[in-house]
Amino acid sequence: MLSALRLPERGFDGSTLSASGHGWIREQRVGARTTRVLRIARLSGKCGESLGIIRNISDHGMMLEIHEDFELGNYLAVDLGDGAPMIGEVRWRAGTSAGLHFPQPLDCARILGKPLAAPKGRIARLPRVRTAHAAEIQLARGRIKVEVSDISVGGARIRCDDWLEPGEQVSLLVPGLDAIPAAVRWQAEGSAGIAFHKPASIHALMAWLGGAGMALAAAPATGTNPPQLEPVAVTELRRDPLTGLHDRQGFLDKLEETLLRRGNSRSMVLAVIDIDGFKALNDVNGHETGDAVLVEAGRRLATAAGDQALLARLGSDEFALLLSCAKVAEDALSIVRSAFAEAFCTPSGSHAVSACIGTAAFPRDAKSGEQLICRADIALGAAKQAGGNRVEHFDREMLDS
Repeated sequence: MLSALRLPERGFDGSTLSASGHGWIREQRVGARTTRVLRIARLSGKCGESLGIIRNISDHGMMLEIHEDFELGNYLAVDLGDGAPMIGEVRWRAGTSAGLHFPQPLDCARILGKPLAAPKGRIARLPRVRTAHAAEIQLARGRIKVEVSDISVGGARIRCDDWLEPGEQVSLLVPGLDAIPAAVRWQAEGSAGIAFHKPASIHALMAWLGGAGMALAAAPATGTNPPQLEPVAVTELRRDPLTGLHDRQGFLDKLEETLLRRGNSRSMVLAVIDIDGFKALNDVNGHETGDAVLVEAGRRLATAAGDQALLARLGSDEFALLLSCAKVAEDALSIVRSAFAEAFCTPSGSHAVSACIGTAAFPRDAKSGEQLICRADIALGAAKQAGGNRVEHFDREMLDS
């Protein structure tokens, strides 16, 4: 239980804490007053995504409990589920504790008071981590193989070929975790959402996401251990190490799979997004600034796009977003404007950043995933030539220019 967590004897800035009859006392206080909290957060960095617990926080930094191998000097995006991740540098590690320093002071009172963000008409959720791991669902009619595509202490999103009835009672069986009783909340286009009957152990999830669960999953089945499941396809593990999004090949695999599954029955639009002036920003302010912008840009795009969009980092400062809705051009523009509306907080200061968008539609403009990306890139080139901070839609006349 979270209430039983023991506070490590260290503050976010490395100062020590000692016990007294009145609780924990900081022996060396730096900066603003520190608030002790127990908040679950999603962490994103070069090692990918994980969950962590914020133990204390001030305007200048925070102390976290984490299991992922985030190294000193790495920059992490810490998302409480409010759609506005905090960026900080790992200053120290001690066991499962870590200190994070904010490059610019934040208003932690305002941050802690913000409600969880949720798309219109949907329930706000605790922070979730994207993953791609084989699992099983236990139903009254038997077991079926699934893939866990994201998970939190309150529920998970799974991919499966079988129909799951909303309201159906199930158990999620993931190697490395205890069986988790749950209920099906929704199903659509090969994916389903399940809500856990009671919160899963945050420490078990953190350890599993940090690698302990993967070690258990790889161990031979003996005695009463869960049966070994089929390994996850290599394409599911193709993630960009900095942002945690799909990389180019992983995105292409997903894109081809989506186009094959839907055929020509439903139109989709691919938006390729390029950050304006990124090379100059990176060269002048350093790679740490560039990395911080890329991590936060990926996070903001994912938040603005929601669960139903396919998002990837194609390389350098280029992102891809696959949409399947009626007003895709307007939606793409709205998503990007939302993601880049506020300045980016980085180690070198606050930077206002804009982006160009190139879009192409399937099946109108392309018949394959590779061709769709190529033609969205052509439209992106036209947007950049026009001066940046704009959107261009593919037109066949662009092939002649």
